[in-house]
Amino acid sequence: MQPACTDEEFIEIWRELGSPTLVANRLGINVSNVYSRRNAIQSRFKIELPTDDLKKDQASSFLQITSASRLRLQAQSSFLATHTSIQALTG
Repeated sequence: MQPACTDEEFIEIWRELGSPTLVANRLGINVSNVYSRRNAIQSRFKIELPTDDLKKDQASSFLQITSASRLRLQAQSSFLATHTSIQALTG
């Protein structure tokens, strides 16, 4: 079975994406094959292909989304409270 790409292409894709899952998706192969290929390339070329810290990026995005949602919810609550107060006053 022929590899999905050359070692050099794999290294380039890995450095671009930094994630076993993303590399597997790009190459159309199984994630376990990506790990095996990365380990073999690291040994053969005496290089390190580190995994990016996607968890940190995902947490940062989640915090931004949560903060925006909370702000939107607070704005809606303020509007409803104000609207209710105005209706009570104008009866």
